[in-house]
Amino acid sequence: MSAALTEFVARVKSQWSINPRLRLGVLVVIGILWLYGLLVATDNTARTRDGHVAVTAEIGRLQPSASDREWPARAERAQQQLIALQAMRWAGNDVGVIEAELQDWLRATATRTGLTLRNVSVVRVDASASSASGVQPGQVIRARVTADLQRLALVGFLAEIAHHERVIAIERMHLRTRSQPPTVEIELRIVAYIPPGRP
Repeated sequence: MSAALTEFVARVKSQWSINPRLRLGVLVVIGILWLYGLLVATDNTARTRDGHVAVTAEIGRLQPSASDREWPARAERAQQQLIALQAMRWAGNDVGVIEAELQDWLRATATRTGLTLRNVSVVRVDASASSASGVQPGQVIRARVTADLQRLALVGFLAEIAHHERVIAIERMHLRTRSQPPTVEIELRIVAYIPPGRP
């Protein structure tokens, strides 16, 4: 030990023995450090306890679901519904073929129900417009049917649309009762689904 350090230690010991304020100050500092350590330990304990309570509550909430035997059956029913919904879409390898198929179906259905067609037009909706309308995925196709207003035949035609195995939405129907002869104009919409990798 160097002479300077020895002298410093001797001076500290001397001051410690003759100065009560130094002893009191050191004891106060030690007390503050001990109290601070106690507060930190208490906060850590509280955080750990809160985390434990939250995990216990989550386990309690999930336990009934874990023991529920209905989930496989629910998943199976959801899968069956998805397959049924997929079967209702207009799917094909080419949009043009789907357009022709829709047009042929409309003409054949009108003939079967006795509805006299004047015009059938089919158009594709712009992809940005279909995206803005929230119809995705797939190509939106609209059809406009103009026919003579024959009420019973029209009811039969609409019933065929409603019961078709694939979804056909009626967007608008306008009866022109003042024209000669009276006519009806129906706007329909389908969504053509083309599998990935197809044009």
